[in-house]
Amino acid sequence: MEPVLIYVDLDQCTHFECPHYAPGRLVIAASTLLKSKDYDDMHKNTLGPLRDRTIVLVRDEGARPGWYRLDQIL
Repeated sequence: MEPVLIYVDLDQCTHFECPHYAPGRLVIAASTLLKSKDYDDMHKNTLGPLRDRTIVLVRDEGARPGWYRLDQIL
């Protein structure tokens, strides 16, 4: 199964204090992330059903800038 990837732009990374270019993590409610940007349908369909559940996004070494892998749904 392919990983689910979520984009976090530079302004969001600054706001949420997470890396845009370097490896790192972002732990956030799906609804908070969804409200922070006018996302496309793919992101809305992925994040919307998760509502207020906490998600763990991981930005792996070598990933394209801003792209995080959905690692956990808590």
